[in-house]
Amino acid sequence: MPGSLHPLKKHFSQREENFKHDTLINPYIWLRSGASDIVNLTLDSLIFVFIAFYGVMPVLPLVIGQLISKNIIGFLDNPWFVFYKKLLTK
Repeated sequence: MPGSLHPLKKHFSQREENFKHDTLINPYIWLRSGASDIVNLTLDSLIFVFIAFYGVMPVLPLVIGQLISKNIIGFLDNPWFVFYKKLLTK
C-alpha cells in the first residue's frame, strides 16, 4: 500500500543505488531518513495529542514538547538507520 512518501522513497532509492561510494556517507540515505522522520514524527505528535488530550489538558504545550523530544530522538536515531542500511548491502 503506497503512502504519501512513496514517490519520495522511489526517487531517493534510485539515487541511493547510483551513489558509488560508501553507504555511510551516502547523502541520499541521510536525507531520506531525516525527512521521513520529521514528517512522520510530527504527524504522529499532532494526531496523538489531539485525540488523547483535546479538552482535557492544554494541547499546545504537549504538542510542542512531543515535537521537540521526538524529533531530537529521530535525529539521534539516523546514524543507526544508516549503519543498518550498510549492513543490509553487504
